[in-house]
Amino acid sequence: MPTGRYYLVGSYVGYGETQSEMFIVGNGNQTVDVGVLWIDD
Repeated sequence: MPTGRYYLVGSYVGYGETQSEMFIVGNGNQTVDVGVLWIDD
């Protein structure tokens, strides 16, 4: 995962670079594909 701050934004498209990342959720046996807004510090 690239360095920088990640904001969970769902399908939001705005400033910066948007991309999808797989995050572990729940008890760790589930994954969810979410959209994030990546702001490189």
